[in-house]
Amino acid sequence: MEDKYYWLLISVLILLTVILTALLLIVVYFVFFKEKDNPPALENNESEEVPTVKHIRPPAFDAPTLTTCEEHEDTRAVNVCAICSTQLCELCVREDENIVFCPSHFKTYVDHNWVEISNVKTTPSTPEASAHVFEFKKHLWKSDGTPTYIVTHYKIDVESDQIESYVKLMVREEEKEELEKGLKETMQ
Repeated sequence: MEDKYYWLLISVLILLTVILTALLLIVVYFVFFKEKDNPPALENNESEEVPTVKHIRPPAFDAPTLTTCEEHEDTRAVNVCAICSTQLCELCVREDENIVFCPSHFKTYVDHNWVEISNVKTTPSTPEASAHVFEFKKHLWKSDGTPTYIVTHYKIDVESDQIESYVKLMVREEEKEELEKGLKETMQ
C-alpha cells in the first residue's frame, strides 16, 4: 500500500513541477519580452511631447496589384515591367541593375542608351511632388507607346531625420530633348 502512495506522491510532484515551470516561463516572457512591445508608462504624470503624424494624401499614381502573369495565365505574377507595367512571372522577368523588364522591353533597354530627364525630390511630407513624372510616363506609354522607365533613389537626410527619394524618368537618348520639353509643359 505504501508503494502506491509513494508513486502517487512522485507523480503529483512531477505534475506540479511541470505546471510551475510553465508558469515561470510565462512570467519570464511577460517580464522580459512583452515589455519591449509596449512603450513604458510615464511616471509621476510627466508629459512627454508626442510627435504628430501629418495625414498626407497619397500620390496620384497607384502601384499595380499583382495577380497572374500576362504571358503565362496560370502562373502567379511576381513583378511588373518598368516600361509597360505588364505583370510578369519568374520565367518572364528580365532584370538589370534592379530594374525589371518584360522580355521584349529588355531588348529595347539593351539596344538603347538611356538618359535621365527628371530628378524630382520627394519627402514624407511631399510625396505628391513626383506625381507629374509618373503621370507623364503613363501618358507617353498609353498615347503612343513611348518606352520610358522610372528609377527611384533613396537618401537619408540626417539633419531632418527623414528619408528623401529622388524620382528619375529615364528616356532613350535620341528622344531626350523632345520629352524634356513635354515634361516641362506638364509642370506648368
